Amino acid sequence: MQLTDILYYFDLIFISLIISSLILNFPILLILHLLMPKAILTKYFKPPYFGSTEIEFFSRVPFFFIRTVMFLTVLAFPHRGKLRQLTEAYRMVPNWYRYLSKFYVITLVSTMSSLLLLILIGGVYYTYTGQIEW
Repeated sequence: MQLTDILYYFDLIFISLIISSLILNFPILLILHLLMPKAILTKYFKPPYFGSTEIEFFSRVPFFFIRTVMFLTVLAFPHRGKLRQLTEAYRMVPNWYRYLSKFYVITLVSTMSSLLLLILIGGVYYTYTGQIEW
């Protein structure tokens, strides 16, 4: 199998990753958002952990998912909350929620890094050949 054979299937791989990330990541994020313990939000989603602008911004409709991913990252990997002093937040959630958070964060990072790698490969291919179609 040559590089051109792999690049022939590039669009199929790229579209498959986008669809799988939408099918897999978004429903899990929605479930984790709904299951987020209110104690976490009431204790940590306020000053001094977050600024007033951040609180207002991350409380609105499309951006509350970003807040959820931020908290999931802190719950899955407590050392990531060192800057905001959220290293003890993981103790307020059950273990199954922490494991699901780890699964989600690892899946999200691997999916998005794969997409970025494919975009880079496509950009290099387009720059080298000048073709959009493969």
